[in-house]
Amino acid sequence: MSNFKIDYQNYFWYKFVNSIFNGLSVGAIFTIYAPLEPSIFSIGGILLAVGLIIVAKFYDKLIQIDKFFWVSLFVEVVILSVIILFLSIGFDYMVALSIYLGYQISFVFGSYLVRAETLFVS
Repeated sequence: MSNFKIDYQNYFWYKFVNSIFNGLSVGAIFTIYAPLEPSIFSIGGILLAVGLIIVAKFYDKLIQIDKFFWVSLFVEVVILSVIILFLSIGFDYMVALSIYLGYQISFVFGSYLVRAETLFVS
């Protein structure tokens, strides 16, 4: 049995703040992606689809509260790293590409996180 338990009150506030952040970042993302060529988005879309299929293949192993915790933490660290990169280096082509890659990684796990969260919180 897992030692992980959800503290619903803290989890609510985490999701609230996270939703505000996501709303702000989605609005800014189109400006940040401006230097990227359209072919990057095509390649990214293909890799995203492949990543989603791979993650979906392992749903039976991933639908556990401890796995949910570690995947959530990984996604948050990826996004935090992208933010730190942007704030420390500034804005250029490689930073835009890194931000795109970071968001694609978070999107690969996004579907799993939403499904697992629904099971664990309901």
